Parts: sequence; structure tokens; C-alpha cells
Amino acid sequence: MVGLAALSPTDRRYLDFDEAFLRDFADQRSDESRSLDASLERGWQALLTLPRGQLSMLPTGLLDAHGARDGPDTEASR
Repeated sequence: MVGLAALSPTDRRYLDFDEAFLRDFADQRSDESRSLDASLERGWQALLTLPRGQLSMLPTGLLDAHGARDGPDTEASR
């Protein structure tokens, strides 16, 4: 097992993504009514916790439209 201190900044961002995905997207209460647009927006917000360089399979225009940030893959870019 590896501690957090041994992880790279990118690895830590993937952990952040996992938490955001579960908390903000997947964890919908049974009494919560959420539209498809709201769900998609929550999905994007979770996805954008990752560095833009890790989203290379997505079209540039789509990343730009949702505000994906460029920048170094470091703690400071969060």
C-alpha cells in the first residue's frame, strides 16, 4: 500500500475525481429530482477535477465549452 505522500500530483487528482464523481454525480438521494442537464453538468464538474492533459480523448471544443483548464499538473492548478 502506498501513502498519499508517495502519489504524483496526477494520481492525487484522480483520487479527487473519484471523490467528486461519487459525491456530486453518483450519490443522488431517492427524493432528489435531477434533470438530465443538471446530471450532465455535475458529471462535467467532477470530470474537470482532472488536468486537461488527462482528458485527451475529448474534443478540444467540448473541453473549451465546459471550461477545462490548461496548466501544469500540480497541486497549485487545483
